[in-house]
Amino acid sequence: MRRVGICINPHSARGMGLLRGVGRFVRSKGDWLVNSIYHDKATSLAAELKNRPCDGILASIESNDDFELLKREPIPVVDVWGRFGCEKIASVTVDHYKIGLMSYAHLISCGVPNLAFYGFASDRAGQVHLEAIMRCAQADQRDITVGLIESELPGGLAGKSSEDSLQGERDLDRWITSLPKPVGVIAGDDTLGKRVLDACFRCGMRVPDTVAVIGTGSDETFREFCMPALSSVPVPNERIGYQAAELLSILMDGKKTGRHEILVSPIAVAARCSTEGPATRDITVTLAIKFIQENACKGINTEDVLDHLAQKSFLISRSTLERRFRETLRHSPKDEILRVRIARAGELLMSTTYPLSKIAELVGIQRPEHFSATFKRLTGQLPGELRRNAKNSA
Repeated sequence: MRRVGICINPHSARGMGLLRGVGRFVRSKGDWLVNSIYHDKATSLAAELKNRPCDGILASIESNDDFELLKREPIPVVDVWGRFGCEKIASVTVDHYKIGLMSYAHLISCGVPNLAFYGFASDRAGQVHLEAIMRCAQADQRDITVGLIESELPGGLAGKSSEDSLQGERDLDRWITSLPKPVGVIAGDDTLGKRVLDACFRCGMRVPDTVAVIGTGSDETFREFCMPALSSVPVPNERIGYQAAELLSILMDGKKTGRHEILVSPIAVAARCSTEGPATRDITVTLAIKFIQENACKGINTEDVLDHLAQKSFLISRSTLERRFRETLRHSPKDEILRVRIARAGELLMSTTYPLSKIAELVGIQRPEHFSATFKRLTGQLPGELRRNAKNSA
């Protein structure tokens, strides 16, 4: 029977998700004696480890002190936070680069002409998140306004004076006010996303008409209590917990894995009111996007979009429509039709067992032999990868 120390906060949505995944692995493995060594300000991790010796540790390493301590441990350690990079400690974390790609693509699909990123200056995950966004923006020849703040201790504003908090709010208000409008803000996490929403409320800016906001995180209830409800990229914590436990088991057996850092892909954006509807001033593009979203999988093309606009008394040429699309979305109506089809294909991959040829047919892609390549180009993963990830997180 192996003694395994679990150092994960059980009092958060993230921690509960991770522990569910660990528990699922333990039930299947059957030879772990689990010790909870989560500690708070009143206790030290060193004291907990001394009193409860372990064969391996699975931890969410959130402080530098804990990182330095666990780095010196002679037993295998697996981290599920990813704040610190270290060859001595293996890690299983969410793929923040893909989160950046998905956040960017979602705001672009909403018709947002200007983009901004709001995150912590020294956060490793946020840096990866921002790198993905900047690369996408560079490819699209877009400018990104970046607002960075100093990282905080786990627990958010704890330890800050009221004056510091008020100053932080004033700084954020000035930053939000200075952004070109309409704008989509990608927040480094859901807590920062809520701060952006609060700043919009204080400054009298309508969400999502003037400012659209998307975050990333684990707490479904927290996002629903934001005003308006916050769009986000959910973190698959249960899958992370399971894979971290699996990795720790391999390391405790003395085996080499060949993978020091495992990145777990997020599945899909959870779109809510904070990005609902295209934030564009061009009514023609707005009507065209709405028509495409409702009919893309029916085999429509750009000519069908023009016919629909004509019926709405917006009689414009194909070249004018394409120019307005590129000015707003940086891609053509044809590209938008394909984007919606691929998004719908992703939903079918996660919710059905249909073969790829059937899914291609249902979303209006006439050449199924190109479906996988197109899906990979637009989402960063193959259809089979998305389906496996969805299955593993169930």
